[in-house]
Amino acid sequence: MGDDRRRGALLVAAGGGGDALASLLMSRRLKAADQSPIVVSYSWDRRILDPLPGPRSGRDFEEVGHLTTQNVEITAKSRLRYGGLSTLGLLARTTTARFALLDPHGGAISMRQQLVQLIEKFPFESVVLVDVGGDVLATGVELELRSPLADALSLAALADFPVPVHVAVAGLGLDGELSPSYASSRSVSLGGTLFARLDVQDIEPWYSPLAQLPTEATTLLAAAALGVRGRAEIRDNADSVSVIDESADIYLLPISNVLAGNQLAQKLVATRSLVEAEDAVVSICGRSELSYERQKAAKLRSMVAPTVKEMRRRLEDYWTSSTERGITLATFRRITEVMKLTRYDAALIRSLVGSRAHRYLALCQTSS
Repeated sequence: MGDDRRRGALLVAAGGGGDALASLLMSRRLKAADQSPIVVSYSWDRRILDPLPGPRSGRDFEEVGHLTTQNVEITAKSRLRYGGLSTLGLLARTTTARFALLDPHGGAISMRQQLVQLIEKFPFESVVLVDVGGDVLATGVELELRSPLADALSLAALADFPVPVHVAVAGLGLDGELSPSYASSRSVSLGGTLFARLDVQDIEPWYSPLAQLPTEATTLLAAAALGVRGRAEIRDNADSVSVIDESADIYLLPISNVLAGNQLAQKLVATRSLVEAEDAVVSICGRSELSYERQKAAKLRSMVAPTVKEMRRRLEDYWTSSTERGITLATFRRITEVMKLTRYDAALIRSLVGSRAHRYLALCQTSS
């Protein structure tokens, strides 16, 4: 995984902000650089943080730094020009890590150039592509995939890379897309090996962002590592996933095997624009996450912020109904949808759910 006397591993978040935080949780295991690893990630957030659909480019930010000529650094001072929040900015303000913006607007070819510049400058001896849930292990055409574009494009960008690349997958099935059993079978068939199981030592340094950010799969990954168990409800459509001992496991795979098994990523290797990449995804899958995000953004514009009384009523109804369905855990993002908030607000959610909230995670118990 690299020599600790040098920069160790460059961490690349496969799907954006949630995987960026997961990269930090795994950084000690993956031999990234001490307590200030560099993570490369999209700024591609859901509507509750960023109302504009799709990924952000460097031009969308103010107060950025520059790690190389093609790598914008999102810092604690960085802000989106057009409103909303970026997970990368929130991470920069709550951790000691550094974050390079992975910009997909030039397709996989431009993304690869960005990553090559980083390993040449620092230099990193290896790269690890980090994914929570296991979507990167898919063939790319599974009907369960809700976000086929982002993960497949990051995988494509690391094809034929000049330094060793591994794929680290954790929390199989925690994102509510591929089932844990299917993701596990794919991992085995692609040559994956059980690498480590996260524990409290991995999670403790990152309590600050974990308590605030709405990322669901990574929150549940951290929960599993801290010993939380149960049935969790996530997303706006109330998907449910199980948090069990194995949810804290990390699997490591050679990227050559993962690429060979992902026909969608293979189609994206030579793309030169995000439009070209999205067209390829739609032609194969019949959909991409961008179309869904555009629909959600249009819906948001017509929403009215609820009163505190309305939020409390919706919560009480939810506690009753979720318990009846056997749900024991709910993410803050799920609570945001339940209360029909127009913006994510962790402090507000904590104030309303009270003692149900986990002390260190954006997660609550459905029973008091």
